Amino acid sequence: MLLYSLWSPESALEPRWMSPGGGIETSEDLQAAASRELLEETGLIVPPEALGPKVSEIEFNQPWKSGDYETGIAHFFKFRISQEFVVDRSMWTAEEHRDILDVRWWLPEDLKASGETVGPPGLIDLLVELG
Repeated sequence: MLLYSLWSPESALEPRWMSPGGGIETSEDLQAAASRELLEETGLIVPPEALGPKVSEIEFNQPWKSGDYETGIAHFFKFRISQEFVVDRSMWTAEEHRDILDVRWWLPEDLKASGETVGPPGLIDLLVELG
């Protein structure tokens, strides 16, 4: 699983490993948004229909230093690539360049055994379950 170690100075959260992803634009369905986010955050060109069906979702509520909360639903697709690639950071926003500390491939069991923080809560168990 390709994950990012993410820390944002605006959040009250410690650095954590998260999957690539982001918001859904008004005109997009889930698969189109996931396809666009993969392109923007990894450089992978994956047609929406190639992602297959959504395999799970996790509702989250993350507190920020300001007292505000970021709430949402993280939707997950399982897509396997057939060859190694280097993440293309050229489409990252200034905030992503600032906030993403590391990018790496993890086996779910290794991530769980590492003791590293993973977000949103429940993601690590989902990754182990999906293999």
